[in-house]
Amino acid sequence: MKKLNPNSLDIPWRAQDPCPCFSGKKYSECCLQPDGLPLVDLPSLLPATNRTGHRNPGCYMQTTANCSEKLSREHYISKNILDQFNQLAASGLPWHLDDQMVKYGANALASKVLCSRHNTALSPLDSAAGHAFRQITDAMNYVTKKSLARQPKFFLVSGDALELWGIKTLLGLYSAKVARSKGKVLAADYEVDVVTALKALSGGGVLKPLGLYIHPSTGEAIRHGIGVAPLTANDEKVLSGLRMNMTGITLDFILDQRGGNPRFFEEGQFYRPWILDLNGPERCARIIFTWAARTQKATRVSLDISKSQ
Repeated sequence: MKKLNPNSLDIPWRAQDPCPCFSGKKYSECCLQPDGLPLVDLPSLLPATNRTGHRNPGCYMQTTANCSEKLSREHYISKNILDQFNQLAASGLPWHLDDQMVKYGANALASKVLCSRHNTALSPLDSAAGHAFRQITDAMNYVTKKSLARQPKFFLVSGDALELWGIKTLLGLYSAKVARSKGKVLAADYEVDVVTALKALSGGGVLKPLGLYIHPSTGEAIRHGIGVAPLTANDEKVLSGLRMNMTGITLDFILDQRGGNPRFFEEGQFYRPWILDLNGPERCARIIFTWAARTQKATRVSLDISKSQ
């Protein structure tokens, strides 16, 4: 098995190769940047036409005063992601009972939480996140499935888009208030930093230590599925982030430092990684995450993946 060099980016794509973002263009005409590194373009997430001045009370982006009159039925966990996995399980949500695990189908995870104008504007995040999860799944399958291949395989993902999708999903889960206990909406007891979230989704992003962390799974994963749970500061009744758990990999989308481990934030070893190396028994895969803010430290995460996973 050819090992990946942990001290090198090892970008394998040549200028005339098809772009690994699957745009259909040549790499040199798409994601290849003048500095020699790839960058997956993130389209504008703002509505295309002039501001409406309307605040739709059912839209969680109503404070932008740029809504349409009509609400749309939004899958707050993107349907193209739900369709990739056999099951999705949610546990520990503020609106669930303690230790309650609830399994959802695609039709149950939709609600009118966005106006049609904002739903359309934010739809590129759903497509980009669907691509990201397919790339992660394909990389995981490559290093664990039986094959004669021994060469490393490379994948490309927009870290910016995946991070913003996580924030969008967190807002959707919170705003939908999908579960009740004895007629009471349990989400009403928790608050979320909507101002920071809306600033991020309007093009402002979030500043370190907020954002995406990728690290080894710390709990039992949903086999052939994906698990979703909130990160909360229960004493302060704050919904501080969203955790998505796949086999071997955990993605944390942090919107509020409260409820988190300060050391985890300070060390930053899993924060916005540029490289995620998956080391299987006989093959390796490298997922390259691109970030528009190239001034950040190029962090790398390496995970050993067994066949049993």
